[in-house]
This record gives sequence, structure tokens and C-alpha cells, in this order.
Amino acid sequence: MRDLRAAGRTLVADLSGDAARAYAEAGGGVLKISHEEMAEGGFADGADVPALVRGARGLLDAAQDDGLDAVVVSRAGEGVLVVTRERVHEVRAPQTTVADHRGAGDSMTAGIVVGLARGLDLVEAVRLGASAGALNVTRRGLGTGHRDHVERFVERVEVRDLGPDGTPDGPPDSSHGGTDDDGSDHGVDDADG
Repeated sequence: MRDLRAAGRTLVADLSGDAARAYAEAGGGVLKISHEEMAEGGFADGADVPALVRGARGLLDAAQDDGLDAVVVSRAGEGVLVVTRERVHEVRAPQTTVADHRGAGDSMTAGIVVGLARGLDLVEAVRLGASAGALNVTRRGLGTGHRDHVERFVERVEVRDLGPDGTPDGPPDSSHGGTDDDGSDHGVDDADG
């Protein structure tokens, strides 16, 4: 892990429990973890935003040499929290009809990795991940998402800056998804195709 970090590579891992703690303490880069895993692992004392932010910041504070860049907390049908030392963002995909929830977190993590590999900043990479995760649940079976659908759906994923302490600064940022100035949205025309 140190060799990859020394080479300027950003590591992303979807872990829980002792493995998440070890990754955070080693300064692994980006840790994706669910809100349930935060509570079960003893990282957060609740599932509300303040408790999850405190827990994520505890993981960030435990990192060697400030090596852990962010904790990304998925919250099932709620917005994803992107917690860094400086800020908290909520990334929210539109509600979808759930056919099968399995694989949503893995799809989200894969989307984050793809976004970072493309050179997107972390919040934009998490938008891509949220799009992939949200669309994954609309299908039965794992790995059934289509790249073009994910890339169109990401335009509907909203970002809200929750400030340094996780308190909303206002409505979702219109520069990160939602609707165009003319009010049109960017839906996925064929979620099954």
C-alpha cells in the first residue's frame, strides 16, 4: 500500500470491521463503508449524519501521516456522505425502483475507482459511483449496468455541501447534477436495456 501511495496512486477500498480500521490507520487513501458497517464496527454511535461524520473523522484522525484522504459512507436509499478533514458533501442519486439491492455498494465503489482513474475529483467520482450503485438496484443480477446509462444518469445525481461539520449550507449545488436551467432533467430512457 505504501509503494502505491508513494507512486502517487489513490487507493480505494470497500471494507468493514477490523479490515477498515487497519486500512484507515495505514493511510489507505479512500475508504468506502456503509452506515451499517460504521455502527457495527464501532466507528459511529448512530446512523444519523452527525454520528456518521464524527465516526468518519475518527477514522481520518487515526490515519498515519494523514494518509487517509476520505471516508465515503453509503447510506442505502439516502445520500452518500463524502467526509474529508476539511468538508462533508452529500451525494444523492434520484430514487429508483429496487429490483435487487445486491451489488449496489460494489457498483458504487467501482464507479468511484473509474471516476478517479479518469481524473475526476473525489466528489465527482462519488457522483459517478452513486449513479452506478443506484442503477444497479434497478436490475436483477450482478454487473448488469451499462456504461452509457450510468453516464447519463450521473447528470441527475445531486451534491450538497454540508460544510466542515456536516451541517447543510443550502440546497443541492446546481452545478453538480439535477436539472438544466430550462428545467429539463437527464433521465435514463431505458433502465433495463
